[in-house]
Amino acid sequence: MRAALTAAVLALGLPVAALAAELLHEGKFWRNCEVDAQCVVVEGACSKTSVNAAFEGEAVAYYRQEAARGTCAPQPFWKSNDVVARCYLGGCQTITRQDRAAEKK
Repeated sequence: MRAALTAAVLALGLPVAALAAELLHEGKFWRNCEVDAQCVVVEGACSKTSVNAAFEGEAVAYYRQEAARGTCAPQPFWKSNDVVARCYLGGCQTITRQDRAAEKK
């Protein structure tokens, strides 16, 4: 009896877990920041993006779900993958890392 009940709960739980995975949405506060240290780079659905470190786990799960849909266009060959996260005007932004020699000029 107990094994049957456990099997029934597991059978019901798996579709619920699959449904919950499809209900992930991008949070509207994921990019809010006050300083650069609050922002981190995560692998987005199609390229790297930055979010507030407090929401990193949720963002990674969401973007993993979106990447599985496979709706990305090819990235231009000139677009750099070497990026950093910065806080600009209250929002985390992903910018291309500048060469150290260029920063000294």
